[in-house]
Amino acid sequence: MTDGTGNPLEALAAEHARPGLRAEVHGGTPPAAGADAAAEGKLERLRILVRLMTDLRALGRGSWLALPVTGEPVLYVRVRSGARQMAVLGVQDGGGWSYLWDGGQKAAADGTLIAARQIASVDR
Repeated sequence: MTDGTGNPLEALAAEHARPGLRAEVHGGTPPAAGADAAAEGKLERLRILVRLMTDLRALGRGSWLALPVTGEPVLYVRVRSGARQMAVLGVQDGGGWSYLWDGGQKAAADGTLIAARQIASVDR
């Protein structure tokens, strides 16, 4: 399954964006307006993490995405030394989105390749 770009993770994110799917999950009744806004925030978080995964892979760095049933998606990346895995979060930051990792490091999500380079360079 792909979205036409050949990226199965982007297709997965697009699949979850369909309103009918959300209504099915919630027993056939569309969620309340507040719940819908929260679902859109989770979906955007997933989208930016998937874009980051793609750029990390292009840099030769693997990553894996945790999609808990409750809670928010989290991207995990092994540091260059291999000594540990590092969590990367997608967070709303003012009017936009940012990535947070490794004890407060931060980069704007609209500069995904820049963020990927910074994250891929973490060694400790």
